[in-house]
Amino acid sequence: MGVASIDATLFSKERGKGMAEILAPAGSKEALIAAVRSGADAVYLGLRDLSARKNAENFSPEELISACRYCRERGVRVYLAVNTLIKDNEFGIARKVAEAAAKAGVDALIVADLGLIRYFSKTVPSIPIHASTQCTVLSEEAAKFLEGLGVKRIVLGRELSKEEIIKIRKAVKCELEVFVHGALCMSVSGQCLFSSYLGGRSGNRGLCAAPCRLPFKSDISGNSYALSLKDNSLYDKIGELSEIGIESYKIEGRMKRPEYVSAAVKSLRDAIDKGNYDKELLENVFSRDGFTSSYFDGNLKSGLFGIREDGSGISEAEAFPRIHEFYKAERARIPIRAAVEFTEKGFKLTFSDGEREVSRFSDLVSPAKTRAVDKEIIEEKLSRLGSTPFYLEKADISLSDGLYISLSEINRLKGEAAEELLRLRGEFSPIEIYDYEFSAAPNYKGSPNRRYAYLKNTEQAEEFDKIFTDISKIYLFPPEKTVIAMPRYFSPEKGIILREKLKEAYSKGYRYASADNLNALGLLLEFDFNIIGTAGLNVLNSESIRLLEEAGIKELILSTENSFAGIRSMKSNIPLGIVLYQYTPLMLLRACPIRGARDCGSCRYRGGVLRDRKGIEFKIRCSEEYSELLNSRPLCTNGKEDKIFGAEIGYYDLSEKKPLEEYTLGLYENKLI
Repeated sequence: MGVASIDATLFSKERGKGMAEILAPAGSKEALIAAVRSGADAVYLGLRDLSARKNAENFSPEELISACRYCRERGVRVYLAVNTLIKDNEFGIARKVAEAAAKAGVDALIVADLGLIRYFSKTVPSIPIHASTQCTVLSEEAAKFLEGLGVKRIVLGRELSKEEIIKIRKAVKCELEVFVHGALCMSVSGQCLFSSYLGGRSGNRGLCAAPCRLPFKSDISGNSYALSLKDNSLYDKIGELSEIGIESYKIEGRMKRPEYVSAAVKSLRDAIDKGNYDKELLENVFSRDGFTSSYFDGNLKSGLFGIREDGSGISEAEAFPRIHEFYKAERARIPIRAAVEFTEKGFKLTFSDGEREVSRFSDLVSPAKTRAVDKEIIEEKLSRLGSTPFYLEKADISLSDGLYISLSEINRLKGEAAEELLRLRGEFSPIEIYDYEFSAAPNYKGSPNRRYAYLKNTEQAEEFDKIFTDISKIYLFPPEKTVIAMPRYFSPEKGIILREKLKEAYSKGYRYASADNLNALGLLLEFDFNIIGTAGLNVLNSESIRLLEEAGIKELILSTENSFAGIRSMKSNIPLGIVLYQYTPLMLLRACPIRGARDCGSCRYRGGVLRDRKGIEFKIRCSEEYSELLNSRPLCTNGKEDKIFGAEIGYYDLSEKKPLEEYTLGLYENKLI
């Protein structure tokens, strides 16, 4: 009898070199077990602090240790998601997270905050850092910037097309991770303030209330849920992703049940290994009017919008028992080799996984009275490893003729050896953690004494020290006071055009440009402009300021998710600014909700209006390659001048200026959750 047919080829392929990993969400211990037993190669999870899914069950530091041991034993990697923005007074928590990560032996940290990237690279430098999708990587320029910081993997924006992903793959050597299944945010990740402004619950800080899933309607499209996208699914595109050279296929869903995680992982495992999967089961477990691959296909005209209907799909009573079969038992995923020496002196069994070796010995051997124990019997017994994550890859058996050992004794040796090998696999070398105090640079104590403004025309230009405007309008203003406002998104083709326009502007004496995210920053760093960072860089702490200063930014407008108190506490060597007036962009959109029911571009950039269920209007501002959802009321600090300290620059966005009737202080006076 040969080795039991556990499909060893499949599982060696599952962990083989050059194969992309299946990365599954683990919002709870039950979801983690479901993911591992269903075929995940890696899981990502969060502690109860600094996690972008604070409402998931998550893990305590002690539970993290157990989770990492469980996964190491089974050859599964664990990535700790620390993908929220933090404030200066939270670096003590960040220290505890670093200590927990080091003690548990996580395989990587998924980080969104630029300051935390800098902090973790100094405190736990041996733990690789993965840049979260919240870093808004939509271009090769942003990817190059993060790779230059030492980031080992980049989680790409879910809004990218296949062609855009290919260009990024060619531009960087670090690993790339792509979301292949799960919910899509309406806004580009890392550029959404919707939940913050509408409910004081920041998506950037882990408590998104998902107001985009509520009814929003435009008079043009007729879509009553104009901010609700279908779930993404690229399982039919796995071959294309493999050709591109993506290292990790990520499944979204740390808020989802173990059954969802199991079905998503099992389906992806089947799509990779067998070329097909049960799409109907996947849709029935959870979908919003089916799935979409429109972003990957480069199709922004149709197929993106959908909602979850109550009672849709088959019932839990029908689906869950079938799914439970996927993860009710251990998955045989670790190949081991057995060596047996069976002589008159005894029976010695050795198990090896290629790195570790465990032996067990029994002297309960005797001459056979009837049938001797032969190679076939021994191999058949050793191949039965069902309650472990092991499968027998090969058995080398050396034995003398005419000997007997009880089958129960072989089972005992086998069980002890497997248990000890599993224990050894769970061990890891200690991760060193270093002391580091985040930078204590000079702190500006005054109120804004410089006035910057975004303008579309020359009206009011004389009132301001610096004028921000689109590159097509810079020649309306003198070079010495003009700042080229880079677009918030640009395609690779647009990037080529932008480079030529920037060269021309520089040759004509323009020396200032602004970056609202890493895509624009990465491009501007190719030139010698004085770069001003703006609010989309999401800076809430002094360590982020220090990183951007080191990168080459000369001045910085802070995120509007800051409070007055937080701004006063900032420490910076470069001038800081605060937004004093603007219709705040709450979302950066690649899928325009106004265009949802008509051909993309037919609005000729006129934009439109969405109304919520209370009739409140939110303007959609369209640009050539993206749209923005603006707040219904302007952010305005009128009458609060006595509270604004720590910022030298006051910034006004006057592109949407209207007579002041009703306005908001945004989050400046709030304790943002």
